[in-house]
Amino acid sequence: MTELYRNENEGGRTTVTLELLPDGSLQLFYYDIGEDARRTFGDSDYEAWTTVPAAELPKLAMALLTEKYAGRHDALSDFASFCEAKGIGHEGGTWA
Repeated sequence: MTELYRNENEGGRTTVTLELLPDGSLQLFYYDIGEDARRTFGDSDYEAWTTVPAAELPKLAMALLTEKYAGRHDALSDFASFCEAKGIGHEGGTWA
């Protein structure tokens, strides 16, 4: 699980996490607890989530990478550097 956002104050705590679930799906999860949640949602404990099934992850990857790299001449080098920095296996090559 990766925590994407956390805010704690006297009104409570809000977190947003990203998790790859055992079935291969990906879940973005929002959790809010405390008085701020009570004022906003009518209860002191609020949870919400969006889950992308494993079969849809290639489509999600294409959409996210297109959004990030569309119109960028450095897309290839930046993407390779990103994969390297994050320990993501990848291959590359050139031909002239």
